[in-house]
Amino acid sequence: MSKDTVLIVGGGPVGMTTALALARKGIPVRVFEGAADFASDPRASSIHPASLDMLETLGLDEDILRLGHHVFTWQFWDRVEGPIVTLHLGELEGLTRHPFRIQLEQHVLCALIADRLAALGMPVEFQSRVTGLSQDENGVSITVETPEGTTEARGRFLVAADGGKSTVRKALAIPFEGYSLNELFVVVTTEHDFRRYGYEDACHFADPDEWATLFRVPNGGGDPFWRISMPVLPGVSREEAPDFEVCSNRLKMLVGPDDRVEVFHSNLYGVQQRVAQRFRDGRALLAGDAAHVNGPTGALGMNFGIQDAVFLADQLAAVFESGSDAPLDRYDRMRRTLAEAILQVQPKRIKARLELRDPEERRRRNADLRRLAEDDARRIAFLKEQSMLNSVEESLAIH
Repeated sequence: MSKDTVLIVGGGPVGMTTALALARKGIPVRVFEGAADFASDPRASSIHPASLDMLETLGLDEDILRLGHHVFTWQFWDRVEGPIVTLHLGELEGLTRHPFRIQLEQHVLCALIADRLAALGMPVEFQSRVTGLSQDENGVSITVETPEGTTEARGRFLVAADGGKSTVRKALAIPFEGYSLNELFVVVTTEHDFRRYGYEDACHFADPDEWATLFRVPNGGGDPFWRISMPVLPGVSREEAPDFEVCSNRLKMLVGPDDRVEVFHSNLYGVQQRVAQRFRDGRALLAGDAAHVNGPTGALGMNFGIQDAVFLADQLAAVFESGSDAPLDRYDRMRRTLAEAILQVQPKRIKARLELRDPEERRRRNADLRRLAEDDARRIAFLKEQSMLNSVEESLAIH
């Protein structure tokens, strides 16, 4: 590798997208991933129209559309009143090349990118855990633990995409400002077909205590699975919450007391809202969860991270072309400003809308959603926000 190599720590969707975006610009990369392979347990799977537009520019469009499950609607239910409104993403035609959402597991996306990097002679380096770094005016050096022993690597810049517990961010002593909520939620996967009850492929189900979000995700060659996120109820212990039988009983709220939903996978998560104090430290840049974490509602985390990756690759390419590192300060301004304005606000707003408790406030919310559906301007503005088209526009406007 040349002295202009960019070191990328973390082989998740953000690190992999950054790597491919740079490699396609002719900038050599090395991707270090501590695990032996891409984690295949259920994680992020929603790819919004804005992210699809970006991934298309990286040559991934055909495979993503072939492998992913297409979602054309966004639906809001109320536990008392039933279905309130169904909005159609096709109305975004002309504002995006992809007026729909794709559901595709993140490990599938990462594998697609890995194949392209390998074809460019830049394979992902698995079982390579970065444990330390140092930097000077000419580059960044990292310490890497591998099955063969400890080694070092050096590059011109480093991108930390190593998650919310980022080793790089901690090594740089960058404060991760925000808070953790005293709340847990559980994500379950089932083959039970919720369409028979009237649920669309992307649905928000409102209730003060037992709100939920429902999505259909690909299942290889079979019918798509359903993925449901729910808050853990008060009094339910951390040990009990992911139990399949406990989850199955919870899902009766969606299907009725006489139907049984067989659960075959569950994950338990905590909720944090945090943004790194800075996304740049010299020649080291933060992206994705290493730079910001947020609540699960809205499926924003991976998508915002993909936008980080593409914008960061553009700014790094500008540095390589001009010799000035000013574009890296712009990346910090662009993405940190929006992380604070969007990721720290929108998930809370969506969650608050789902768990309204006062009956009169719930009736007003439902009436307002129905009015929104009948107002062309408000409806399109809402769909743009939900599809993250606004965040791209706002990011480009920051200089």
